[in-house]
Amino acid sequence: MRILLVEDEVMLADAIKDHLLADGEAVDHSEGVIDAEIMMRGTNYDVLLLDLNLPDGKGLDLLRDLRRKGSA
Repeated sequence: MRILLVEDEVMLADAIKDHLLADGEAVDHSEGVIDAEIMMRGTNYDVLLLDLNLPDGKGLDLLRDLRRKGSA
């Protein structure tokens, strides 16, 4: 399974990523909305783990945009 983790707190992101990698999952990490949008253009993800408050926007706004576009 390919997972995109969108989390701006690096220590938390590292802990989540390490756990998922240990379970054999493929994980990419983005620290913000803009980078996540760029990453999703080039890769199809099965799961999006999304922080709600990010430095460059709101996670729920990103989710709404994805749903509106039919990507989620």
